Amino acid sequence: MVIVICYYRPFVFHCVLMSMYAQTNIQLFNQLQRDGYRDAQLRLIADAYFLAARLFAARIEVSGKCFMAHVIGTASILSASAAPAELVAAGLVHNVYCNGDFGDYRKKITEAKRRRIRNTIGEKAEQYAYRFATRHWNSAGLRNMHEQLSGMQELDRQVVLLYLADQLEKHLGLEILFRKDYEQRCQYYREFGPLLVDTARQLGYSSLSHQLQEALLATLGATVPAELRSSCSLRFSYLCIPESCRSKRMIPALLAIPSRIRRMLRKKRHRQDVRPVLGG
Repeated sequence: MVIVICYYRPFVFHCVLMSMYAQTNIQLFNQLQRDGYRDAQLRLIADAYFLAARLFAARIEVSGKCFMAHVIGTASILSASAAPAELVAAGLVHNVYCNGDFGDYRKKITEAKRRRIRNTIGEKAEQYAYRFATRHWNSAGLRNMHEQLSGMQELDRQVVLLYLADQLEKHLGLEILFRKDYEQRCQYYREFGPLLVDTARQLGYSSLSHQLQEALLATLGATVPAELRSSCSLRFSYLCIPESCRSKRMIPALLAIPSRIRRMLRKKRHRQDVRPVLGG
């Protein structure tokens, strides 16, 4: 019996992790109260959630998972790690500059986008999201992060914590295995997983380090039916546009909006230019 328990330990621990962290806003809001966040902190995190709900509304992970579940889970992990409220709020929008739908279909980070985020969640939380978007998380970037960790400023250390929460969330529910490119992703985590685990330990988050290690073991040691695996060949999340926005009648209507606005502005200027002629 002892041998059986040891053999299945990573999977059992993985099931415990799934029950620990939120995947819906209601679960997160209840957790925040249990974790001791109060008043203005709760308002800040709630504002971040409703902003994320607008900017990630139609986004889907490559595995088929709703993108909102990912950012909620990330914020939940940060909350359980007793992170500052601003960092928890940033967890809900941590990839907004790469994946958020601001209505212009451009990935470029602009001052207008940053101002919108700042106006909702404040300067400090926005700075976390901005640093997350501009830092390199590729193989070279991860090695540099690990080497430079001891000399990092507190702001950058918090951004690293945000990244670790993001990575742990990706392993909840064995999500990696439901991707079409799961073999490449598993190979990536075989190489860089130990580095992530040690980074969490060096930051002083021993529990997070342990959870990352167990989650990685569960992912790398498990299998899922091929029938449940996504057929999406993309590497990153994508927009799942509703059918009503794809209709042939809807597209010309959307394209006509700018010209209608121009006509309205011309009429307004024309009315302003017309002056009553006074008889002499």
